[in-house]
Amino acid sequence: MAKNDKKTVSLMDVNEENFSESLKNVNTFSEDIVKAASEKEEAENKERKIREYNNIKDKAVYLNLSLVARSKYSKKSNDILAEARNQSKALLERVTKGELTANEYDEELKKVIDEQMKEVEKAGKQLRKDLEDLRNAFPNHWCYGWDNPFNRLNRAIEANK
Repeated sequence: MAKNDKKTVSLMDVNEENFSESLKNVNTFSEDIVKAASEKEEAENKERKIREYNNIKDKAVYLNLSLVARSKYSKKSNDILAEARNQSKALLERVTKGELTANEYDEELKKVIDEQMKEVEKAGKQLRKDLEDLRNAFPNHWCYGWDNPFNRLNRAIEANK
């Protein structure tokens, strides 16, 4: 491009003879403006890509840690169910041996279930605390939105039991 060597006229000095030329000069872009605009656009695109990458990285780290917390809860829940199953089986053996009556069995089973429910509640509180701590580790993000794919996955798991 050729360098713009046109004489710059102050807008206060515009009159009828130089109006069109002055207006044209105001609305034209010099090479340095075009170059600066291109450089600024490149820098903005680079910054946008950096922000996008950092957001994806933060989301991936969050989701991985969230899955670890949920897996930990799931394992604890499975352990609680296994313990309830073992205790229920032991109660049945006691009934079979004549050590418990039907009413005593019901009372003992209620105690077992109550104990296991307390353990489930304890594990649930720990999961909620872990997830809250995890969300607090990402203060500039809306982490609840990141949980949505896994909430859908959990609903599918529950629906197919």
